[in-house]
Amino acid sequence: MLLGALLLIAPLSAALTVAAVDMLAGFVGVALDGSVGLLVSLGAAVVGLEVAAETAAVRLHGFAVLDRGGRSRCAIRYASVGATVLSGLVVAVVFLADVLGWLLSVRGSRFVAAAANTWVRANRAVDGRRSVSAPDSVLPRSFDASF
Repeated sequence: MLLGALLLIAPLSAALTVAAVDMLAGFVGVALDGSVGLLVSLGAAVVGLEVAAETAAVRLHGFAVLDRGGRSRCAIRYASVGATVLSGLVVAVVFLADVLGWLLSVRGSRFVAAAANTWVRANRAVDGRRSVSAPDSVLPRSFDASF
């Protein structure tokens, strides 16, 4: 179990941490080159190994295993897992902001309006399927319901 976590979780966690720190440093205007970049990479590798070990422990024994040990060890454990989750959130938000900025610059506001319309229609269709019958306004007029 630990070998699988080391191969699957540790590299992804380290890459997320490095990417998030790089994105946040770029946002602030600080360059991560030389020894600072090396320290960030080493710190990310340590966080990746810790998260991999904790992932394996949680898979084997459940979430209560995160509370084992003293207070400082629990704090380190929660901080490493929390840093990885926060890194993933930062990377996802920056990626979505970049994609939205690209879509607005390339396709204009028509694409955003069409995407919002599609999103609303899809949500209404899903909500309609959960109820007894789908409302007629969600389905297009040319929709043939005979299967």
